[in-house]
Amino acid sequence: MLTLLRNNQFPIQPVAAEKLKIYLETLKEWNQRFNLTSFDDEHLWEEAVESSVIFADTIAEMLPDRTPLTLCDIGSGAGIPGIILKIVMPETQVDLVESNGKKADFLSRIKETLKLDGLRIVHKDAREFALSDKKLYNVVVGRAFGRKFLKHAFRLVLPEAYVMYYKKTLKKGEFAKEPGCIRDYGRAFVLVWKNG
Repeated sequence: MLTLLRNNQFPIQPVAAEKLKIYLETLKEWNQRFNLTSFDDEHLWEEAVESSVIFADTIAEMLPDRTPLTLCDIGSGAGIPGIILKIVMPETQVDLVESNGKKADFLSRIKETLKLDGLRIVHKDAREFALSDKKLYNVVVGRAFGRKFLKHAFRLVLPEAYVMYYKKTLKKGEFAKEPGCIRDYGRAFVLVWKNG
């Protein structure tokens, strides 16, 4: 059953819902062998999908007319939120940056299984990617790295574009730069910084 976090208005289309189901089934299988996430199966929808779709809701609010949209997920892990964002926003060009080989292999398998055109898996360290890659994005998202995330993200985001970070709890002064906007989704927050 599809339930979403409070204040989330982003619609999930039927074709996306089917792909999300396949993604979660594949993630469960791989998780048994490679421990890709720490989420238990019972809370996988909430921890993976719901927490990712709130990024889509925030993006739709902040960039309502931006097409084509380019997005980078730094430290994508098992594709949370990057794969899920690609599924629910299929027209978006998404790059997933992941240094762990097994996780990058999983992302490649999902891309192939779901036939996700416009998705690139970058098997690199986030710092190395941020320093070497010249591609700039409308949105850079993340759930990992904490304080270091902003340093990498701002190297990749276009002027007047957005950096977004997922948090379950907020701590004042956690980031070197305070977010310009905090969107409250009930059990989680999306922190937003505008570049310029």
